[in-house]
Amino acid sequence: METTEANGWTLHTFYLMKEILQDLQAKVEKLKQRVVAQNLSKQEFLSHPDVVLFRQVLENIRHHVPSNPAHKDFALGNTLGKENRSFRRVKKHLKPRYRIFFRYQSSAPKSIIYIWMNDENTIRKEGDKNDVYATFLKMIKSGTVPRDFKELLSQSKPAAR
Repeated sequence: METTEANGWTLHTFYLMKEILQDLQAKVEKLKQRVVAQNLSKQEFLSHPDVVLFRQVLENIRHHVPSNPAHKDFALGNTLGKENRSFRRVKKHLKPRYRIFFRYQSSAPKSIIYIWMNDENTIRKEGDKNDVYATFLKMIKSGTVPRDFKELLSQSKPAAR
């Protein structure tokens, strides 16, 4: 199977992230068809919230994170508890209140696994039961998202180009 690399890192997507990316891409493709059918302007298409979010997500996955996944901007601190400090998140370069969660391994083979991204139902709102961090922590505690990097990697696929 062909792997996707960026800046020396092999990129992977966990099934949760893959589903989110596929859904978002489908929304963009449907919108693209509507633009053609209704003769809408290119600017209307490019400024649509789904298109903007999709571009931002791809830019983060392909460029920002692989440029330095250890960057302090991605650190969670103890937000998910000390035992989960190896998880990272992207919040800059994204629409406000959206987050992309990932893990990386800097030893060979250098790998980044994109795990999950919230949607409009799990927007960042501290204290809310559907807060993005509370939701992701539930996934970890339930075992939906493995804590072990090797297990997480074994359940992931190479990222699509």
